[in-house]
Amino acid sequence: MIDTLYIDNSTLSKVGCSTAVLLRYGLGYTTPVEKAILRAGSAGHESLACYFKGGTPKQALDVLEKEYREFAEEEVLAGDKLCWENVLTIQREWFEQHPIAKLPFKIDPDLIEIGFAYPLTEEITFVGRMDGLVFGAEDNRPYILENKFTGRISDYWVKKFRSGSQITGYIWAADQHLGKPVVGAFINGIQHSKLPSDPVRKCKKHGTVYAECSPLHMYSQILITQRSPWQIEEWKKTAIHLAKRFSNLKKRWGSLELLHKVRMQGTFDGSCGFCEFDDFCSAGRRLDLVQSMLVHSPWEPYKLKDDPGITSGTKP
Repeated sequence: MIDTLYIDNSTLSKVGCSTAVLLRYGLGYTTPVEKAILRAGSAGHESLACYFKGGTPKQALDVLEKEYREFAEEEVLAGDKLCWENVLTIQREWFEQHPIAKLPFKIDPDLIEIGFAYPLTEEITFVGRMDGLVFGAEDNRPYILENKFTGRISDYWVKKFRSGSQITGYIWAADQHLGKPVVGAFINGIQHSKLPSDPVRKCKKHGTVYAECSPLHMYSQILITQRSPWQIEEWKKTAIHLAKRFSNLKKRWGSLELLHKVRMQGTFDGSCGFCEFDDFCSAGRRLDLVQSMLVHSPWEPYKLKDDPGITSGTKP
């Protein structure tokens, strides 16, 4: 019997650094800050899914509250960009500015939140959850929809979607789901930044104090990106290569006691500055600091295979 390795894009994107990929996806650790970012993003996704499935903005905000408010009030500092009031204001304003009829794509409520599990080889299955499959308002052709929450929508952030592996992989999975080529992707980017709220200082743009125009400083952007057949084929080859590398790392070094023997490639390619484990690694990856610096929160993409809403294939 063949043991299947269930792999997702988040895991594949970390394989470049053996320490980071083993800590997060092999051993199931994260950091308190990263946990808040993931929780806010997850709640935002659930809220948007409600809206795209036909819910009202009020119903979608109720979902956000259910999924995030209690956590935020207990775990996030007041005034932080991820505090409940700030995240709520951002989401509410996004709904205000984006009525369904004015979106650049058409929505089928039955094609929102699509879990998938498609084999890359007999031993490796790529899993994930697309935020949606939508159709261009102008060309009526199929695209994937991906909602993204980020601290800042910068030129760098926008540029990375031109060739980013998640989008390519999800387009490949959408091809399997529909049985025909998918044109590309709509990226719905929402910026989780701290909104100005000074009750005295005046905003030059809106001519009023920041406390009054605060919601208007919500920033979002909807991007379109496409993939060529050769990009998708190259993604598949590389995904298989990285999945095998991750599997070998787990088998050989998959315990905290062996972590000090694992390489730290992020120090060579500059990725440490963007990694949640930078402080832990800088402190020497010491076992006595695990409990104080990290949070055990296992990443389990393989559970998607048991999701009743999953779509899957049988041939690589």
